[in-house]
Amino acid sequence: MPSPDLITGEITETTTVPTDAAAAFTAMSPHDRAVIAYASVADIPALEMNDRHRLGFHIYLYLIGEMDTVLAAVRESRTRLGVNNADAAEKIVAALRAQGINAK
Repeated sequence: MPSPDLITGEITETTTVPTDAAAAFTAMSPHDRAVIAYASVADIPALEMNDRHRLGFHIYLYLIGEMDTVLAAVRESRTRLGVNNADAAEKIVAALRAQGINAK
């Protein structure tokens, strides 16, 4: 689809080719995404196990596109963590990237 360059205003043809990791992630089942979500929060210190489960569920929502960012998912989960939300989000993003998921 043609799009204008923001600086010059020139119309250019843009294409987006999914990477192998993006194609593999798109092909994942909901169960696979849930496994990745819960594994990504396994090292986050929480006051109770239910807090960790709630956090994992919100990361799953992020992975299926219901949340915009990992930080938004952490905040929305309202879990009682042993670290602040920003640190938890950084750890989760690192865990997701280790799984080959380009998280933000």
